[in-house]
Amino acid sequence: MASDHKHENAGVKFPVLRWKGTGPERLPDGALLESTNADAETGGHVSLLAVAAPRVDEPQRSIPPMPSAGSGVAGVDNRSEDVSSLSIRAAAICLTIALLAAAGAYAVGRKLPATFQSSGTVRIAVSSQQGTSDPVILGANDLASQYAQLVSSVPVTALAAKSLRVPAASLTGKISGSTVAAQNLIQITASARSPTQAEARAHAATNAFAQYVTQIDNQQAADYAARVSSGVMQLDAEIARLKAHPTQNAMQIAQLIGQRALLLSDVAQNNASSEPSLQIIDARTVASQTAPKPKLYALVALVLVLIVAGRLAFVLSRQASPAALRGGSESRAA
Repeated sequence: MASDHKHENAGVKFPVLRWKGTGPERLPDGALLESTNADAETGGHVSLLAVAAPRVDEPQRSIPPMPSAGSGVAGVDNRSEDVSSLSIRAAAICLTIALLAAAGAYAVGRKLPATFQSSGTVRIAVSSQQGTSDPVILGANDLASQYAQLVSSVPVTALAAKSLRVPAASLTGKISGSTVAAQNLIQITASARSPTQAEARAHAATNAFAQYVTQIDNQQAADYAARVSSGVMQLDAEIARLKAHPTQNAMQIAQLIGQRALLLSDVAQNNASSEPSLQIIDARTVASQTAPKPKLYALVALVLVLIVAGRLAFVLSRQASPAALRGGSESRAA
């Protein structure tokens, strides 16, 4: 039980509450709490227990309520759920777009006209009086690289077109040549819309190439023989002139005859060693389809679209997640 009286200290008066008993009692602002017992009431002393702040005309600041223990964890969980839901939706959209792009690429690839290829193989060899050696092998490899450039030339194409009885323009860009692993093997490849046509073109192109190279080599040999023959004729004319006086020119005649024999021997050796030999290993192979490749197109489209769409979805999610989180927080607060 409390009783009220005034207490003055340093010129400031405080309302004092006297307390008896053990029950709790709320103190008014600016009050002193005194405790007394039966002896104090009959003349005993008074004990000062607490002093409340004096009343002054200052605005009272309100203290916001403390959040509950589970409210912070719940907010984090809700934000995590929002981010996870947004990421799942973005991943689903990216996967859907990528699958649609792959399906479209596969459908377009199936509608493209088919292309088939067949090839022939020719071996280039160079003869040498010294047998097989590194220079001879390197020479054959270099010669094969040069000859491979002739496969798509106009003369070879014309010979192949003549063999197939088709216009030469129809083979333009359809025949190509290359060396196999930079060795002395030349691969002649022909393409067409059907397997049968591709094999026929490869066979014709391989034979046309061998025929054209043989013509070139024979022409070179003939030109060389013509030059040598001109030199031999000059020697024969000089020998005939010296034979008009054989006794006086016997030694010169013998020397010229020796030079003539040596020249003819060198010509024979050069012709045998310098003229390469061509061997057709395979005139054509079984044609195979090289294009289109719908499965490859679909796989490439799937990977590319996944990369692009995933990157775009990542950027958009980074921009949209703060707004989504704010909206979710506002809705939960409401």
